[in-house]
Amino acid sequence: MASMCKEFCKLKALLRNSCKHKPVPSSKLFHTCKNVLTATQKPTPDILLKFLHPEVTEILQRLTGTQNDNVVQMPVAGRNKFVNYDLLSDEELMKEKERAESLTERRMQMPPYMSERVLPSKPLLKDPQIAPALDSKYVFIDISARSKRIPMKHARPVVVRHENGDLCVADPEIHDRVVRTYLLEPGQEVIPPTLFQDKHLKITHLIYDHAAANENFRVLEGTRFFGPLVFHLAVKDKLEPLLVYYIQEDRLMETRDTIHLGQLVRNEKLTMGSVFTVVQAYVKDQVENAYSVIQTQSVMTPATKTEEEQRLFEDKINNLELLQNTLKEYTRKHSSMTNAA
Repeated sequence: MASMCKEFCKLKALLRNSCKHKPVPSSKLFHTCKNVLTATQKPTPDILLKFLHPEVTEILQRLTGTQNDNVVQMPVAGRNKFVNYDLLSDEELMKEKERAESLTERRMQMPPYMSERVLPSKPLLKDPQIAPALDSKYVFIDISARSKRIPMKHARPVVVRHENGDLCVADPEIHDRVVRTYLLEPGQEVIPPTLFQDKHLKITHLIYDHAAANENFRVLEGTRFFGPLVFHLAVKDKLEPLLVYYIQEDRLMETRDTIHLGQLVRNEKLTMGSVFTVVQAYVKDQVENAYSVIQTQSVMTPATKTEEEQRLFEDKINNLELLQNTLKEYTRKHSSMTNAA
């Protein structure tokens, strides 16, 4: 524990002094450093497929749980109604329990986690000479059969020729509507539900970030949105506040499951052993990654790292230190309780 605290002190000192080093004028080094800094922030290409992976789904369901008042909370409109009591036989009681479990399973079905699609900021092609012949937008879609080049519907190319002659990638709304028009599947609507629209996804991710920043995990725990919240933190590499929450609540199994979830998202080998071993290995790996980032940052020009990225990185270091201190305090408390017994 003491050696890890010294590591955090060295890490913070490196973070403060990293901007004082003179940059090395090398374009190759510049691109290498930029890739290192952004590697943990890049969205997983098939994030929805990873969310639907059986191992990931199993962990999220365990973390969500069903023994919570949020699952069976009575609606506000029905709180003033009288409660009915029925006398049931053993067979009828078993049927009611099965019906309640089925209802809980439907209510706890997690909404899918999808990443917001990012469009290129520049047009693919500019042809101002054909602008006089255009009086409206023209949409082009590749309707060829699905192949390795087009593994999923959201990867199907759709472009728009604007009135000024610019050829651009279609907006997500236009893309989905056109794809569903030409390649409609049974039971599918032409206009996608609000749940899958990029505006909704962006707002949902902001809510997850706000809940994590204010440590409002208890509010969403036991609801169908808690699993996507945990998955979002794993994708964004912001699991430390949730780990601190679980350790403070003396929920060590959930702590290990959360770390394993992050390793599954990053395609890493799962760390086995006791909870303390898993948490210590997690903190050690994160600190080593932070060291590599700071070392590359020390030879980069200031323009390659924005203030927001710098703030997020400093928050990461502070959260790692808080996690380490929380685990240290938990160990000391339980050691004193064991000695007293």
